[in-house]
Amino acid sequence: MSRHLLITGDYPPRSGGQARFLRDLWGGLPASRATVLAPRIPGESEEPDPHGPEVVRIGIPLGTGTPARLWRTVLLTVHALRLARRRRVSAVHAGQIMAGGTAALACHRLFGCPYTLVAHGADLLEFARHPLASRLAASNLGNADRIVANSRFTAGEVVRAGADAARVRVLHPVVDAERFNAESVAAAIRACYGLAGQTVLLTVARLVRRKGHDSVLDALAEVRREFRDVHYLV
Repeated sequence: MSRHLLITGDYPPRSGGQARFLRDLWGGLPASRATVLAPRIPGESEEPDPHGPEVVRIGIPLGTGTPARLWRTVLLTVHALRLARRRRVSAVHAGQIMAGGTAALACHRLFGCPYTLVAHGADLLEFARHPLASRLAASNLGNADRIVANSRFTAGEVVRAGADAARVRVLHPVVDAERFNAESVAAAIRACYGLAGQTVLLTVARLVRRKGHDSVLDALAEVRREFRDVHYLV
């Protein structure tokens, strides 16, 4: 029976889009077939999922600075190699191009395991200006058996970074349609801010430059020429 090793620096109970996307993608795999290597989240506890994969937690830095990223890559690689050997895995999946992707490439080089990368976009854009990191990303992408991109835009960035377009597949994040009912949520937001009957733009994202809030603000003057009552909520 084939066994898969899933490597990520971002996984629930840690919050965020990447963590949720990976849990939705991997969470249904049985423990008999899959092991997730993920960070231990200080102060957080989790209930084991009897129907989900085995989750092995390790202590790694979760910061965004260069030293934290380098140390995270080293630790994920070391632990991934140990698990790949002990679990005799037949395939590896990396939740990010850089840290997880480097660990997956190491497993591929030493044990011959094919590997799949998951690309979110930010993991490429954040390193685009760093020559060494860009070359490492290109190597991780170029040796991957398959690359899963979360959007067509990300897929294009992955190809520009050196991936073979034939190996790239787009898989959009899913939405819980019962929890996020468009009509009820929209009505609640309008009522909260007294905007019933008015045109509303909504952005749900962290306030970081690459999310593009400033682009919306720049465009509002043009939008207001056609929609005078427009309001922008962040």
